[in-house]
Amino acid sequence: MAENAKFIGLENVQSVANKLSPNIVFGPAYYMKDELDRLGIKVETGVQHQLTKTVFAGKGGQTRRKDVGNVKESKLGYLFSRKLTANICVHRIRCNEDVFKERPGNIAINGNAAMHFEKTEEFMTEQAKLFAQDIFNNIIGGDASSANEEMNFFDGLLTVMSVDINDGTVNQAAKNLIPSGVFDAPQSEGDSSAYDNYVKWENSWHPALKKQNVNVYLTRDDALAIADAFEQKHRSHQGAQWLDNGNFKLPGHSKRTFIPVDDYKGTLAFATIEGNLLLGVNNESDDSFVNVVPEPSRDTKDLVMQIQGIFGFMLVDPTARAFVTNGGAAEMSFNSGDYTKDAVYVTANDDTLGDVVIKNGQETIESGTEVAKGTTLTLTATPKTGKKFVKWSNGQTATTINIVATGDPMAIVAVFSGE
Repeated sequence: MAENAKFIGLENVQSVANKLSPNIVFGPAYYMKDELDRLGIKVETGVQHQLTKTVFAGKGGQTRRKDVGNVKESKLGYLFSRKLTANICVHRIRCNEDVFKERPGNIAINGNAAMHFEKTEEFMTEQAKLFAQDIFNNIIGGDASSANEEMNFFDGLLTVMSVDINDGTVNQAAKNLIPSGVFDAPQSEGDSSAYDNYVKWENSWHPALKKQNVNVYLTRDDALAIADAFEQKHRSHQGAQWLDNGNFKLPGHSKRTFIPVDDYKGTLAFATIEGNLLLGVNNESDDSFVNVVPEPSRDTKDLVMQIQGIFGFMLVDPTARAFVTNGGAAEMSFNSGDYTKDAVYVTANDDTLGDVVIKNGQETIESGTEVAKGTTLTLTATPKTGKKFVKWSNGQTATTINIVATGDPMAIVAVFSGE
C-alpha cells in the first residue's frame, strides 16, 4: 500500500527555497529573459537602491582655428546624470504546510545524495513566475508614487517618459518629442497612410539618431498597421520581414527594428538606440531572498512564503540623439502586483487520489486564477474510485465548501487518502 504524502518539514522547505533563490530573485531577468531581449531591455546587476549614469550630451571642450590662432569656445557640450531608483519588491502568499506534502515516492536522491522535492519545487517555481511577471509589468507601466496599489513597485518606462516631458527634459524644442500622424490600419486596398506617417516621423528625427540602429516601439495594433500599410504600398514585391521573436523589419529601413508592445493601448510611439532601456537588479543584497516562515497567528500549520528582490528601471539617455517619442497617449492594459487581485491556488495533495474543481459562480476556473477580494468561490473535492477524501487544508471536512477571497494570495489543498 502506497504511503500517504507527508509534510517534508520546514527545514527542507527552506532548503528548497534556498536552492531556487538565486534564480527567483532575478525575477524577469531569469524567467522572462527572452522577452526582455525581444524588447531590447538591458539588465544590469548589482544595483543597490540607486544607480547613477552620466550622460555626455554634446561636443564640448574647445575648437581651435589654427589659421588665425584664436580659440573658439563651444557651448554645445554638457554632462548630466540620470538616476535609477530601485525598490524592494515583495511577493507574499499565505499557504498551509499541506502544500509541501510529498509522498516518499516523490522524494528522490540524486548522485550527490541531495534531497529533491518535486512538488515543493513546482509550487515555488510557479510563485517565482508570478513574481517575475509582476516585476516585468512594472517595467512598462509602474508608478511608485501612484495611489493605485496595483502598480507600485517602481517607476517604469511610461512614468519615466511622463516625468521627463513634464520637467522639460523631453520637448519639441529639444527634438526628442516629435508628434506623428496616426497609424490606423489600412481602410482600403492601396491605403499606405500609416506607413507614410511613420516615414514622415522618422525623417524628422535628429540626424544622429537616424544614423544608428534604433528600436521602434508601438502598440501591437499600430505596429501591425504600419506593416500592413507598407505591404499596401509595395504589395507587388515587398512585405515586412518578421523575425522569430515577433519583431519585424521593413525593407529600406535596415537600421530599424519594430517592436510591438502588448502592455499598453493608445497612440504612444517611441524610438531609442539599442541598450538605452535598463532594468536594474540586485541579487546579492541581504534584502533579496526567498523565505518560508510559520504564521501561527492564524493556524499552527499556516506558513508564509515571501519573495523579495530589488528592481528599478531607467531610460539612460533621453536626448534627441538617442531617444524620441511622439508624445502620444498611453493607457495600461494590465493590473499588476499582489494587492487588490490575487491568485487562488486549489490543488490535491496527490492527483492520483482525487480531483478538485473551483467555481466562481457558474464558471469553472483554474488553480492560480487571480480573484478579486470578496469573491466567493465554491471548491469541490472528488476522490477517485477506491480512495477517500479526508479534509481541506483549512480544516473543513465537507467535500464541497465555500471560501471568500481575502485579497491576499491563497493556497488550499484537498487532502485525499489511498487507505
